[in-house]
Amino acid sequence: MASGAVWGPLEAYWPAEELVRNRLALVGKIEQCYREAHPEGKDPSTGDVTSWRESLYELATVLTDLGRGQVWMFVEYRVDPGMNPIDVVLAGCHPSGGLSFAAIELKQWNTVERPRADRPKGLCVSCRSGGGNGLCAQCAVDRVFVPDYERHKKHPAVQVQDNVVALRKHHSMFDSRYVNLVGASYLHNLKRPDAQWIGNVAPCPGIPTFTARRPADLRKFLEANFAPESGAEAAQTLLDRRRSETLLTDEIGAIIDGHTRFSLVEN
Repeated sequence: MASGAVWGPLEAYWPAEELVRNRLALVGKIEQCYREAHPEGKDPSTGDVTSWRESLYELATVLTDLGRGQVWMFVEYRVDPGMNPIDVVLAGCHPSGGLSFAAIELKQWNTVERPRADRPKGLCVSCRSGGGNGLCAQCAVDRVFVPDYERHKKHPAVQVQDNVVALRKHHSMFDSRYVNLVGASYLHNLKRPDAQWIGNVAPCPGIPTFTARRPADLRKFLEANFAPESGAEAAQTLLDRRRSETLLTDEIGAIIDGHTRFSLVEN
């Protein structure tokens, strides 16, 4: 059981082909890892387990079918105890050489609607108090309405962008321009023609959203960023190159003082 009041790391990571081959056994191991990482040793929710059993398998199967079964998949990767975990971090080799990583947000949504001013849940304070008279520019792009939750959620690409920034902040290998880091979301249950608009909305340029109706786009993305070679070195690098909180604090101070070999990410 994790000690203290914060989450421990979820030590659940395997090559994609192993997740395909031993799906049921590994889902059980992920559940065990979840309990060990949880501050109070609690069991995962039914939704979490379903996602591991189905969403992970969908992505692992695509990788394996593409001959990328040796790309490693880190499940529920928690970059910082204070933020939500990343659904999956892929670790492998780039086709042009060097290490390659991808932050992937997995959604089981089977329907999604454009943001609606008349359904204020999940919108910003301004939109919620506007009485359904329109959306602000940010909510109009950064939010989607999910009927299953009866509320607005962040557009998946926004979540991915937050995760990419966090990975860069907390891992030193991303200071190198020769290490590839990308992000995407995959809605593997979203087949409805009237919901495909979500892939055309780009709140975060460079971070695509893939759906079940456009499988070729996801395959091209994975082939462009990962080679068939083993991702074991990339996996070890992800585990070894995490900055400590002390280093983060010292480095932020150096950036503010103008003396650093690193660059700020965004703001």
